[in-house]
Amino acid sequence: MKVQISYNLSDIFIVSDRERSFRAWCFSQVDFDIYLEILGKVRRHGILDWNFYKWTVDRGYATLRTSNKKHRQPQELVFTLKTYSVPEPKMVKQVIYGTGVQKSGLTLLMKGAKAFLRRRK
Repeated sequence: MKVQISYNLSDIFIVSDRERSFRAWCFSQVDFDIYLEILGKVRRHGILDWNFYKWTVDRGYATLRTSNKKHRQPQELVFTLKTYSVPEPKMVKQVIYGTGVQKSGLTLLMKGAKAFLRRRK
């Protein structure tokens, strides 16, 4: 809420798909640099997944998971931090990406036209 107030952000929807695991959805539009600043402040409070932050910085754009994670229940709204409402963005780009390979200890190596899987030790 402190970050929400200091950046004058719209309603923030807290969703969850398992105990003690949450995502925050906010549809305010801000410059990407401000977005990273907001994430940095949230991260300093110890409530931001480091991999999410890293992927956002590396890719240069934000992602919003709306699909279910593997072997988890659908996300449900558990709380709303109310300030003011804004409509959901009309222009979104649906992407599919996975981090499961990195988490399982496998690395995909690309050499020319060939790809190799290597298990981390």
